[in-house]
Amino acid sequence: MSEEEVSWPEEFGEEPPLQAQFKKDMQAAGYTITPYWGRYFYKGWAAEVPSKDLQKAIRATSVEVVWDNLAFDWIVYPQQGV
Repeated sequence: MSEEEVSWPEEFGEEPPLQAQFKKDMQAAGYTITPYWGRYFYKGWAAEVPSKDLQKAIRATSVEVVWDNLAFDWIVYPQQGV
């Protein structure tokens, strides 16, 4: 499935505007976007980011983000509450 075809999961409820902006920004920067169930009950879009690109990914979006280490890479997603 291409990144453009990834749709907002129904079980996440309605897609907030900042989630849509995050997805648009990160896809434009070339990152893979995926629905993510993260820590602290986060549900929404996330970008899979190579370790060397973390700072680049943080600057790629106007949405405030947080990130978690996934062994050798990072998962970057909008800050809780957006």
